[in-house]
Parts: sequence; C-alpha cells; structure tokens
Amino acid sequence: MAGPVEESAKVAHTLIDSMKSQPMTLALVIFNLMFAILVFLGSKDFRANQLKLMSMMIELSGKSQDLLAKCIVPPPQRSTFTLPILPMKE
Repeated sequence: MAGPVEESAKVAHTLIDSMKSQPMTLALVIFNLMFAILVFLGSKDFRANQLKLMSMMIELSGKSQDLLAKCIVPPPQRSTFTLPILPMKE
C-alpha cells in the first residue's frame, strides 16, 4: 500500500507526462496562472488606492462640515407679542 506522498508523486508525474505530449495545454495552464496572479495583484493595488482615496474624501468632508457649521447665521429672535383671537361675527 502506497502512502499519500507516493500517490501524489504519481499523479504529478502523470500530469507532467500528459503536458509534455500536449504543449499547447501546458502553455494555457501557465498563461491562466499568470493571468490569475496579475488580476489578484491588480485588484489588491486598486483596493489600496480606493481605501486611500476614500479616507481623503472623508477627511475633506469633515473639514467642509466644520467650516459650514461656523458659517450658519442663527435665525432672528421671534417677538413674544401675539395678536388676540377675536370671536367671529355671526
């Protein structure tokens, strides 16, 4: 009975032999691996730039809110004088 290491070695050897007989398949596998790595690295950089941009926007928004909060003019004071309500004539 062969161990798991020997079995995986047999599978790897069979895979390599089949790739030798079909070089186009080997090229496609290598290309797909390179493409997957490229997409991963690109999305990782894009996400880092997105987070940096979002934090800059939040900081700018906070500064704008602080500036606008200082510019608000309070509404004028309402007078306490009220008109009396007169009964309606019938």
